[in-house]
Amino acid sequence: MKTREECVNPLWEQVMNTPDFAVRLNDSLSPDKFRDVLSMKEIYDIKRVIITGCGDSYMAGIAMKPAFEKLTGLRTDVMRMIEFNRHLDSGELGRTPGDPLVIIISVSGGFARVIEAAKRGTKYGAMTLGITDRPDSPMAKECRKVLKMDIPLMGEGVGASSYVSTSTTMLHLAARIGHVRGIVSGEQVKDIRNSLVDFCKSYQAIMPKLDDQMWELANRWVDLDRFDFVGDAADFATAFFGAAKMVETFGATCSWDDSEDWCHIGFFSRNPRTIGTGLVANPYSPSFSRCLETAKGMSLLHRPTLVVTTADKSVFPEGLEVCTLPEAKYDFMNPIMQNVAFGLLASRLYPLKGIEPFRAGDKDFDLGGYNGRDSSAVEIV
Repeated sequence: MKTREECVNPLWEQVMNTPDFAVRLNDSLSPDKFRDVLSMKEIYDIKRVIITGCGDSYMAGIAMKPAFEKLTGLRTDVMRMIEFNRHLDSGELGRTPGDPLVIIISVSGGFARVIEAAKRGTKYGAMTLGITDRPDSPMAKECRKVLKMDIPLMGEGVGASSYVSTSTTMLHLAARIGHVRGIVSGEQVKDIRNSLVDFCKSYQAIMPKLDDQMWELANRWVDLDRFDFVGDAADFATAFFGAAKMVETFGATCSWDDSEDWCHIGFFSRNPRTIGTGLVANPYSPSFSRCLETAKGMSLLHRPTLVVTTADKSVFPEGLEVCTLPEAKYDFMNPIMQNVAFGLLASRLYPLKGIEPFRAGDKDFDLGGYNGRDSSAVEIV
């Protein structure tokens, strides 16, 4: 078995540095950055918000949907990019000048679908806002407005920082829009910013202990190849993140679902003792009681289960691995940091398995240069 030192890798370094990274990120996202993105009139013109993106960017939209709705008072829909690009009726875009606000998230701004989303939203009259780290990217050039994230430099490899970056940027944007619309006061905006920094700092002290827990769990789960992640509403973003990292790092067979559908469908998966399961369950969630029932089902099935929560271990059935994390002052902030548990677990599992991320060196993935993200045709329907 490999030692911990032998299992150090770029993803592990990213995740371990997430609290420090998040604090630096908040410093770079100063209030001035958001003042000129949308004018006061443009903010008042918004009646609906649509958020779209792929992968971690889509997850960030799900994570920040409650923040957007609470802080802006606006209906907020998070759409899969293929749904927005090819299936949303174009009549939903540009019904009135500057409405809806369509937020397209992409760190690189270079993939076919995000370029397509920007072109389609702009063509039909929506207020398209690209959130990216590359304001000169093809996507950004197709948007009416661009917000640059200024992501602090971190290591290469499977990403964890982009999810934190986009979630944090979205939260500050929501606070700005809500302030202009009179939903939150200037003092509340300051408190949100300060509380987020304090929340990120609260993780700094727990990271070594959290890494100990995930290292021990990874050694118990090293032979597992099937995984299942469950979470509701904003917590679904954290669950989805966990599944994505397992696939990206060592090619696990994964599913991700909410608590209700898991009890209807996922419950019946064969050989439950061989399915590594992640459950995100927080007491402030309106569906927390259903999550506890879901946890009971996982326990009765003897599924190897990791619960990510702000609650005490005693709340959950015996036999489950419980990871209790710090709680933010504002509930909608918790998804920004809770991903670190699953990120650490993935970063420990793939070197123990001896597998390289993104199937590097795997002959089954030698597809002659095929890249479904970049080479796909752009179509405006």
